[in-house]
Amino acid sequence: MASIMKRGNGQWRARYRDDVDREHAKHFDRKVDAQQWLNEVTASLVTGTYVDPRAGSVTFERFYAQWSAAGDLWTAALADSVRTSEVH
Repeated sequence: MASIMKRGNGQWRARYRDDVDREHAKHFDRKVDAQQWLNEVTASLVTGTYVDPRAGSVTFERFYAQWSAAGDLWTAALADSVRTSEVH
């Protein structure tokens, strides 16, 4: 679901909910810009190309902590790949 509302300060607030029902909002000076942004986001949600804007804010340390805690990820093939790609 997406919507655009005019705020008391004259700006337009565009908002939508992503595929995990998290709300995102952005403010614009012109309604047409808010609508264009919503159109682009909606198209990416429908086509499956949507990327959460906050996804790039994850540090490598946090990513690695989550990834490594996921279980038995070090298969023999992965371990061999890491060993063969090391620089000597």
